Amino acid sequence: LKLRIGLDIDRSLFLCVALFLILNAVLYAFSVDKLEDGQVISATYWNASDGQRYWGAAVNLATKGEFTVPSQNDEPLSRAGPLPALFFAIPMYIVGFDRAPALIVASQCFILLLMGLMTSSLAKNFNISPLWSFALVIFNPNLIGLAHHGQSDLLFSFIFLVAICIAARMIRKSADLRVGEFVVLGIVAGCLALTRGVGQYYAIFLPFFLICAILVSQRGKTERVAWRKILLGIIAYCITWIIVTTPW
Repeated sequence: LKLRIGLDIDRSLFLCVALFLILNAVLYAFSVDKLEDGQVISATYWNASDGQRYWGAAVNLATKGEFTVPSQNDEPLSRAGPLPALFFAIPMYIVGFDRAPALIVASQCFILLLMGLMTSSLAKNFNISPLWSFALVIFNPNLIGLAHHGQSDLLFSFIFLVAICIAARMIRKSADLRVGEFVVLGIVAGCLALTRGVGQYYAIFLPFFLICAILVSQRGKTERVAWRKILLGIIAYCITWIIVTTPW
């Protein structure tokens, strides 16, 4: 039995996942809460960098239905995108503020596992061990640390990696691209910009990167690239990105 990405489900993979789960369970169990104004605050909250833009805004979103920042007298959220707040607000709404950290950490650990699988899929194209690539991602100390905090970094990294995987697939099949693929890429790039503001610069650069990469990949090949279709696709990408980001 194999995963669709081609990574063998063997003992090594199960061992990596088991160690990953144990490691994160231990880290969460030994995390140190903080007493603030008579309230116990989980380390997932108080130790998060710029957490008020993310889990702080999520509190008001879950309780008031507003993208506002509690620590700034409920000022509208303007220096961050809405997706992290929305991501953290869901468990807060379901189980409450105090119990949400367990779900937040579990969700982000699951995202980190998906990142490992996607990286292993990319590694196959460069004759690099998929299993080692998977392990190097899920056991990256920096990424594990991010998975335990209510900030935007891991969500941004995940969406960024999704965009890279889509772009890599489009480069490999550059002679047979469809406009719909550019639309999907535009949606992902829009979500990237709605996670962190720096994502908009990546979205602007992405079409130029695709064109350059397709030119390089076609060297020595007899297949002709459908540049007219690619141009229409880039227009569709830009329109989609604008539709996704403009309301915010």
